[in-house]
Amino acid sequence: MVSGRFWYIYSLSIIHRWLSPLLVTGKNAIISLVLLLSACTSLGAQSEQLVQEINKIIQYDSDVSYDLTPGFVVGILDGDSSYLLSFGKMAGTKNEPLPVDAVFETGSVSKAFTSLLTYTLEQKGILKLSDKVNGFLPPEFQNPRLQNLTLLDLLNHSNPFPRRPSGFGEFEDDPQNPYEYYTKQNLLRYFSRYVPVKGMSEFSYSHINYALLEIVIESATGLTFGDALDNFVLQPLGMSNSFVDFREQKNDVVTAGIDRSLTAAQPWIFESFSASEGIKSTAADLLFFAKPFLGLSGTEMDNYANTILGSEHPSYNEKLFYSSGWHGIKINKKTKALINNGNTSGHSAFIGMVPENRTAVVVLSNSAFGTKDLGLLILRMINYNWKRKPQ
Repeated sequence: MVSGRFWYIYSLSIIHRWLSPLLVTGKNAIISLVLLLSACTSLGAQSEQLVQEINKIIQYDSDVSYDLTPGFVVGILDGDSSYLLSFGKMAGTKNEPLPVDAVFETGSVSKAFTSLLTYTLEQKGILKLSDKVNGFLPPEFQNPRLQNLTLLDLLNHSNPFPRRPSGFGEFEDDPQNPYEYYTKQNLLRYFSRYVPVKGMSEFSYSHINYALLEIVIESATGLTFGDALDNFVLQPLGMSNSFVDFREQKNDVVTAGIDRSLTAAQPWIFESFSASEGIKSTAADLLFFAKPFLGLSGTEMDNYANTILGSEHPSYNEKLFYSSGWHGIKINKKTKALINNGNTSGHSAFIGMVPENRTAVVVLSNSAFGTKDLGLLILRMINYNWKRKPQ
């Protein structure tokens, strides 16, 4: 049921590619071969140990069920070391292992991508977080009742929008594909007519915010949201297996998933809301995505990504906060965990990190049931039950 050898094999191919120019005849060949085998043996041993520890968590601490979630991929980033581990099987197969490089829908984890893109565009002088939303919209869709609404308000859900637009269900012909027929024109029309409700909480988590940011980004850059994300975030971080729009036939790109009735789910198609829930990725790419927040990407994003996490806005209670696309948990006086979860009809996604310790965990599963709190439990484990000292 569980396989931890995928990362061993995957690492072998990567290290061989790195060292292949050194693999020449004579003494250098012997030295290079010893280094290669030593590195792979070490990686394999650590991966097997991680598999054992995660299996203990699954058995004793979590509610993960392989009957409801056939398989999932775990990615772990610990400083300069990273690991990819595959558990279970591909959906719809008897016992075919789930590859570590499988592509998943990330659902609301997409908001963290959109947040980083928005901050990057500010750094490049293309927009400002203090800009008013109305200023990016056609005159006929501007809302005078929301004249003070800024991009930063959208990033932090500091506005009274509901989770989805009212009347959204009228466009939902397929319950497995809620956004297939809801266009940006529909969203703009809803925005222009929206009347804020007085007395609502200052924090109101809503998919609408990031759907509006998609329109803002396209207006500011003159690019589609997918192209803007690719140009300013994905390519600089080396995330070659992440995207918004399907490059091929969708069933050939995204790994199969199952819905809550345990039947095959179709990947979501987006006419709008891609910036909120539409990004697809792999566990390896999501580890690359975590790096700038830990100061490890080696790009200019290291200089400002962490400021996203420092913009704390109260959310549901005193121990929780929201920081521009990330949910924060105050573990204790010294430790804060930043997480994001996402769900679609057939996939679930988790990414979490402790920036002070330069650790991150990704869990991508092929079921709408997901892996419950497994990601957070693994993050706690690699941070020594939250007692690990900052690096």
